[in-house]
Amino acid sequence: MEILYLTPEDVLSSGISLQEFRELVAGALAQHGRKKVENPPKPGIHPLPQTFLHAMPAWLEETREAGIKWVSGFFDNPKQNLPAIMGLIVLNDPDTGAPTAIIDGGWITNMRTAAVTAVAAEHLAPERVQSIGIVGTGMQARYHLLMMQDMFPELEVVKGFDIHRPGLEQFAEDMKRELGINVQPVDSVSEAVSDSDIVMTCTGVLKEPIFFWDDVKPGTLVLPVHGGGWEPDVMNKADLLVTDSHEQVSSFLAGKYNIPSSSLELGEVVAGLQKGRVSQEQRILNFNLGLAIHDIAIAHRVCQLASEKGLGVKLPYNPNVYPVPGASQ
Repeated sequence: MEILYLTPEDVLSSGISLQEFRELVAGALAQHGRKKVENPPKPGIHPLPQTFLHAMPAWLEETREAGIKWVSGFFDNPKQNLPAIMGLIVLNDPDTGAPTAIIDGGWITNMRTAAVTAVAAEHLAPERVQSIGIVGTGMQARYHLLMMQDMFPELEVVKGFDIHRPGLEQFAEDMKRELGINVQPVDSVSEAVSDSDIVMTCTGVLKEPIFFWDDVKPGTLVLPVHGGGWEPDVMNKADLLVTDSHEQVSSFLAGKYNIPSSSLELGEVVAGLQKGRVSQEQRILNFNLGLAIHDIAIAHRVCQLASEKGLGVKLPYNPNVYPVPGASQ
């Protein structure tokens, strides 16, 4: 047996496109909506305050894809010239359970997180999106604007806020140069949130609320990329609450928010089983905390593309090498 190992360079060289990211995410969400997946809430450990290591297993029945992601979030890592998010994805043969691939998961994690936001916007945003407000201008903000830029050609302004003003100004400069997006730096959270058709909060861990529902205008789609920072009763104030997984949101955000007993799940909307936005005046809140089904579906496609190009290293794997006591030799 052999296990395909893909480095970060191999993953990037696979050539997977932005459109494929969105299509794979949408397909996985639709399976989730049809209840054709296993995606338990991710267990984790926390070696340092405000850090995590999460195990994220998933099984997609319709596409017969199985695997697990082991991902870390250590948000002081950039001070050591390391990514805040790192991880590995292991794929398994669904008929034998044998591992078939080990893939770097850092870039996949960043891209699929932004792709989920883009798919949510496709189904839940108002008809015309002319303004986006973004709070927190780190790595996730960059990936999110990359994903969103070709979805909304009528976009006129992106308002950005970050407590680190030099970082905000660098973000605005980079987005103009690299993506052709004009980011208008603003001086407060409220300025970024108010009068925006879509609001994305891409901050790190926040201990106190800095986002308030009264700042959200009618018709806005609010997409918290990180679960924290909103006032405790925000889920009950939204005209429509959507989650990627109500079970996972209830598990992870208990204690931070007053969580209603149920919510519409994004996969149900993507699968066409439930309606999302029914009015241009609705203020919709969509919490997506990350589903392993996205990572596994994308990792399978990356392996396919990489194999077609001859990328990666094939590692020998012999699970029968260990002696069995009492067996004939």
